[in-house]
Amino acid sequence: KSKMKSNTLGIIGGGQLGMFTCIAAKKIGVKTLVYSTEEDFSAKMFCDNYFFGSLDDSDKFDEFINGADFFTVETENISKKILRRIQKKKKLFPSSKIIEIAQNRLKEKKFLNSINDVKTTNFLEINNYEELKNGVSKFNYNCILKTQEMGYDGKGQHQIDKKNLIKFKNLDLSNYILEERVKFKLEISVIVVKNNEDIIVYPPVQNVHKDSILRETIRLDLQAFGFEQFKNFWLFGYGSGAFGQIFKIFYILPENYSNFIADHVHNDGIEILGEVGIIGIIILSLLFISYFRKIFKNINEKKQFSRFVLLSLLIFILFIQSLVDFSLHTPGIPILIVSILSIGLINYENQ
Repeated sequence: KSKMKSNTLGIIGGGQLGMFTCIAAKKIGVKTLVYSTEEDFSAKMFCDNYFFGSLDDSDKFDEFINGADFFTVETENISKKILRRIQKKKKLFPSSKIIEIAQNRLKEKKFLNSINDVKTTNFLEINNYEELKNGVSKFNYNCILKTQEMGYDGKGQHQIDKKNLIKFKNLDLSNYILEERVKFKLEISVIVVKNNEDIIVYPPVQNVHKDSILRETIRLDLQAFGFEQFKNFWLFGYGSGAFGQIFKIFYILPENYSNFIADHVHNDGIEILGEVGIIGIIILSLLFISYFRKIFKNINEKKQFSRFVLLSLLIFILFIQSLVDFSLHTPGIPILIVSILSIGLINYENQ
């Protein structure tokens, strides 16, 4: 329980997205109050305070509403009743009207197709087996059946073909949507933020899915820009932590973008190249070679050699994964790498 001061953001949901919202809010001096239905949740260590309990607990939820100035949701899958309850007393971003559109595939597609020059894949509303049978015939079985609500990460989705269509005959098909499959080269996302005065458009990112779950989001524009800056400062680099300043000076904003900044390349390999240059890479390589040579000289048993190989593989995997991702900016990864290096050195020095 908590009485929060002003300038506090209330967040429904404390998963990873809620955690990232807390981290972003802290950077601009906004306090966070999280309401989680799970006792152990990702945002627990990053929010200023939290409530744990059922969304149906009226007294606790009212206290949550009274504890913050404005509110948002971690995901769109929050009941309409809860959203409207918040909006009666406080400001909710996005509004309940927008969230209700986003949480229903049918409403979402109808809304998008109502916008000039915006078109989605072809779709049909499905509420019974007869509608499903006619729909799959219309789409020549090149389609996917989905629930209108609560479907994410592949949940509530069914591949339909001539062999399995009959399995749906006795199922309750109320509130489904049938979508025609689309051939596409890649999927991108664009975040647009709007208030009464400004519209901020962030650069597109590429989404990589595996088994219907988003596995990776790639900032292609930043990576290309980061590599260009490495080529400009290839010998000695532009200096540790200087990418943010380099970005402000040299990044050319597209005409339809509002101003935005980036502190990192979103690829540690490219960022390290840019920061230290070829000379720095050579020095780092020599340090690693020296480290492993020192350990290798102290190996005098087969068991020790096996441990050396395991240590080397572990460091190699962590380091290579970091170079193609953004994980070196997560404090735990560098600490883990340094700890492994230190343990290895201490262990073999004492042999």
